[in-house]
Amino acid sequence: MKKYFDLIVTSEEAHYSKPNPHAFDYFFSRTEIGPTETVFFGDGLQSDILGAEKYGFDSIWYNHRHRKNTLHLHPKFVVETYPELVKLMQHDFQKKY
Repeated sequence: MKKYFDLIVTSEEAHYSKPNPHAFDYFFSRTEIGPTETVFFGDGLQSDILGAEKYGFDSIWYNHRHRKNTLHLHPKFVVETYPELVKLMQHDFQKKY
């Protein structure tokens, strides 16, 4: 995965757990890009996708457990496998493959 991203930050590194906005503040303090240029990838609907949505950037929900979106959140994409994510990224996030 690292070859596809310029910066990857973990909650452990940030010293805050998602969806705490300080976890995202830490990420943005390490880069010159902003929320409109960022996509968050995570498998936790409440911690990852909710956190990204509250902070104001797009997300990709890695729904490998085939759960229902009971929180009615709005991830930009939903993928169920890593190869599906890679294909999505290879097509510049256009889900037309």
